Amino acid sequence: MMSDTPEYSTWLSMIRRGTGKCDTKYYADRGIGVCERWLKFENFFSDMGRRPIGTSIDRKDNSMGYEPGNCRWSTRSEQMLNRRKFVHFRPRKKTIKRTHCAAGHEYAEANTYVHQKSGTRRCRECKNASSGSTRSRWRRTCRSVFCLPSSASRVSTCCGVGLTA
Repeated sequence: MMSDTPEYSTWLSMIRRGTGKCDTKYYADRGIGVCERWLKFENFFSDMGRRPIGTSIDRKDNSMGYEPGNCRWSTRSEQMLNRRKFVHFRPRKKTIKRTHCAAGHEYAEANTYVHQKSGTRRCRECKNASSGSTRSRWRRTCRSVFCLPSSASRVSTCCGVGLTA
């Protein structure tokens, strides 16, 4: 008897979804139904065949109903990639590619640094200016932990000697 087979339970669930007897907001309300041919289990079984272990019925195009050209046996991971969330194109905000950095330098090929890991662009002039910051220049001059640059002025005292940063 075919009523105890996995194919029959799949067919019965498909009929319930497609005829609006359950989950109407996900199926019947969206116009997803079952083709007339598949209203008979024998026709469904002859078109789909035995269900492989670890699979269930999947619609290739989620906006269409259950019909021979649109259904297949798929694994759960295959079905997860075929959800409406992944299939439909969602337009994103158009990003405007900047032509100048915040300081006003042009992003020309010779003046642009692209970070290897993140792929972000940075102006070479700004990068070079920040790499020679007060603290890094100060650290190169004196290794003492007690000699720190003063934040109030650009003049700091190192080992009793006034240095300009």
